[in-house]
Amino acid sequence: MRDAIVIGGGIAGMSAAWRLRHSDVLVLEGSNRIGGRLRSERRGAYWLNWGGHVFGGEGSFADKLLKEVGVDALNLQGSFAALAYKGKVLNDGNVNFYPFRLPISWSARWEIVKAGIKVMRAVNAYGKVNKPRKGEDYRVRQQRIYDFMADKTFSEFTGPLSEEADAFFRPTVSRSSGDPEEISAGAGVGYFLLVWDKSSGLARNIVGGAATLPQAIAHTQRRKDIGKTGGAHGHCIGAGHHQLGRITALGHAAHAQDGQFRGLAHLIDHAHCHREHRRAGQPAHIVL
Repeated sequence: MRDAIVIGGGIAGMSAAWRLRHSDVLVLEGSNRIGGRLRSERRGAYWLNWGGHVFGGEGSFADKLLKEVGVDALNLQGSFAALAYKGKVLNDGNVNFYPFRLPISWSARWEIVKAGIKVMRAVNAYGKVNKPRKGEDYRVRQQRIYDFMADKTFSEFTGPLSEEADAFFRPTVSRSSGDPEEISAGAGVGYFLLVWDKSSGLARNIVGGAATLPQAIAHTQRRKDIGKTGGAHGHCIGAGHHQLGRITALGHAAHAQDGQFRGLAHLIDHAHCHREHRRAGQPAHIVL
């Protein structure tokens, strides 16, 4: 009998598996790759990341995990906010004035301003909730963050928006976690913290792409299994042929829908949502 079974090989599932690495853990993943929403592809000299790609700095949980697993990360330079809409690209200036520089109607601009003021005020409140308190257990702080504005979705918080106004807010949260109709208001507000506060600590990229982290954990777990059994129980999956151990089929896969790239390109590395938006995928090949 296993000590624990982890459902899902995304960053949350693989982080849990790492936390329980000294126990007998089985990880079940429904797609043909590890990483969930963290996906990276090489494009020449660069890495293109889908999903969250900005990680916490020194002293954060992400920093501790990266160091334990042995994955390198580098501090980012420049602006964390950029926007592209209907051929117009904005990557400089005050983000608060972006709505007035886009090719949209004045009614949509007014919608964005009204919703933006609500989000800005909530971001200020979130910053206070998110701030570590002296002598506080990290679990208490994490629960406080989870409970922040958790009684409604982000779309309920902003209110109904036209297609043009919605295009300003939606990609910021959907690319990294889930749709505004599905994540909590607090989670959505947290993503916008980085718009106005680069010093919030989420200022590093993983060398080799964000997906390197969950894949490195999978490699480590496989090596541990080989050490236990004296033989390999691996299986090649995905474009990178990542070796994984303890293969278990799950029937039909479910893979997270990738977000769109048309909005503000600032992302946060915590998962605070009511549920993930998933679409039926291909039959599983499976994992760890």
